[in-house]
Amino acid sequence: MSLDGLYLVDKESGITSHDVVARFRRAARMKKVGHTGTLDPLATGLLILCLGSATRLQSYLTGLGKTYEGEVRFGWATETQDAEGTPVGERIEDVDATSLDLEGIFAGFRGEILQTPPAYSSKKIGGRRAHEMARSGEAPELEPRKVDVKDLTILAVDGPVVRIRIECSAGTYVRTIAHDAGVAAGTGAHLISLRRTRIGSYDLSASIPSGNLTGMSPEEIADNAAFRSMREIELPLPGLMLDPMQIRAVRHGQEVVVKPPGEDREAEYADEVALSDARGTLLGIGRVSRVMKEGGPLVVQPRVILQS
Repeated sequence: MSLDGLYLVDKESGITSHDVVARFRRAARMKKVGHTGTLDPLATGLLILCLGSATRLQSYLTGLGKTYEGEVRFGWATETQDAEGTPVGERIEDVDATSLDLEGIFAGFRGEILQTPPAYSSKKIGGRRAHEMARSGEAPELEPRKVDVKDLTILAVDGPVVRIRIECSAGTYVRTIAHDAGVAAGTGAHLISLRRTRIGSYDLSASIPSGNLTGMSPEEIADNAAFRSMREIELPLPGLMLDPMQIRAVRHGQEVVVKPPGEDREAEYADEVALSDARGTLLGIGRVSRVMKEGGPLVVQPRVILQS
């Protein structure tokens, strides 16, 4: 049977995101499976799998904002910035985080900040992964980049451990925020747990535990509430509905002239738009090559076609 769409999975700790993809491939008996953003082996929580033709949407979904809950242990840093790494520098066992200016410390990580990715990351430098270079004794040179931490809330404090919730842009490393908070505090710190609870509008509460995938048939997978069909996929793009003639044209790679809905003026000037049929089924992605006149029809060139 055809499984085209998304699948929401709650990744368990101790396995990689690729392990989850491999489990699903075996259970669903399909090859075209990808995901929209890696979780470290230590981390748990929401992983969105792209199935079948939806694998062509990975680059659009990867950029969605993320929400995490995590625990930061003050007292020492580690080489990986999380609990899996070897401690580095001074180790302070008896830190009382309530004595720290936590609000002041974490305030420095809210909003748009420059963040240097950790050495033990999947970032590529000259075709090599940073973590491969770090494990071989090299010091990967990673450039700082701008990330947006829209919200950072302190949820609880228990001795040296501070539980936080972070809503941030794609590409933000929470373990780097933990590490840098330790530098700001003068005590060192590292991330001891992390759980991703949301990606864009997709919530962890609708997911299925990754351990359950091995015993599911393709039919059970399709019937599960964690499955999102092509009609249910939400992209961070303005939408345009096509009529049957326009659908035939874009499936042959031809540009079409589409009048945007009167209430959606944003679509007039968007570089890319999501194309759907009258039932709301996602058909592909188009590029607005030109606007015929202000407030008038758009000339749309198909870029990604999902169905034939």
